[in-house]
Amino acid sequence: MANYSAFLQVKVSIVVLAFCGLVRHGTSLHGPAKQATTPCTAATQLRELGHNSAAILGTVMAKVTQPQLKDQKIRLAALTFSDPNKSAALALAAKRSQRALTILQEVTKKLTAIAKEIQVVSRLAGTAETLAKIETLQLEDISKVTANNFATIVSTKLKFKVEPKQHGACNKGSEQREEKSEGAAPDTANFNKISVVTAEVPAEQTTAGKELSICGDGSAGTITGTESCENGQGTNIGIKDGKLLKITTAQTHIDSTARGGPEYTTVSAASAIPSAQTYAAELKLVAAMLTAARELDTATALPDPNADYDETIIKDAIEKTLGGAEASTTKTELTPVVDRTAKELFG
Repeated sequence: MANYSAFLQVKVSIVVLAFCGLVRHGTSLHGPAKQATTPCTAATQLRELGHNSAAILGTVMAKVTQPQLKDQKIRLAALTFSDPNKSAALALAAKRSQRALTILQEVTKKLTAIAKEIQVVSRLAGTAETLAKIETLQLEDISKVTANNFATIVSTKLKFKVEPKQHGACNKGSEQREEKSEGAAPDTANFNKISVVTAEVPAEQTTAGKELSICGDGSAGTITGTESCENGQGTNIGIKDGKLLKITTAQTHIDSTARGGPEYTTVSAASAIPSAQTYAAELKLVAAMLTAARELDTATALPDPNADYDETIIKDAIEKTLGGAEASTTKTELTPVVDRTAKELFG
């Protein structure tokens, strides 16, 4: 049984070389721990999603290159042995090389698509950051003045203002993003839930003295509220300040039952910025990105070492190692020994 012992030593060395240091990591793609309640939080979460998607590409490439490096070590180790041990080692290396090639082909198929769709997530994050800044855009207050003078005095010119940001929208300086302002935990059944931001023209103001309303009153001065405006009184007139756009942070998740395939639920409206149509197109790419990244992560899982034993070429190699060149898997007298070898090698 000298051949058996030598073969066992070679195969154990090969298995150690092939699998040492390779640990299966779960996908890093998952929904945020909390729902976003502000545009800046939505922007941060979207950028994290893009970052995690890019990180999967790095992990996958490592899964491609590491087995190839291990195969090289197997081949180098095989050169130190004589047949049939050498043939068995080279056969195992060939099978692993083929698997590495299969993984690389999967990467090639999805790499461009994932990289392109990561750009979409960045665009959505940029939109959220822009709208976070626009949220502070507002019309300044025009105090009440005598109606006869309203069209002539300097104070009646419409003035707008935007809240200044020293470090830019959603940034607190030193390349650090603003602290997250998060709401309730999302529905665990919808782990693909993300938050996006929209802007809409506010509803028509029907109450004098509230935001963006024309105020008439018997006295001049600042408009402090509805009490500053008397309905039907036009002796003095002014305009109450207010934000020009209504900014909303909305949640959406992938609906697996949607007609035409899984897609994100509708957000925004036709008249909003971005519109429902724009978001539908962008979110379709986000859903495709998540699907492709997860499929790639699954497709590149390390092969079970038992699969090597199941291959006929490896069975033949074991038989020939133990029984000589004339042995084959059709000769049952070596079956118990082969089974014992496989059990010790592969568990």
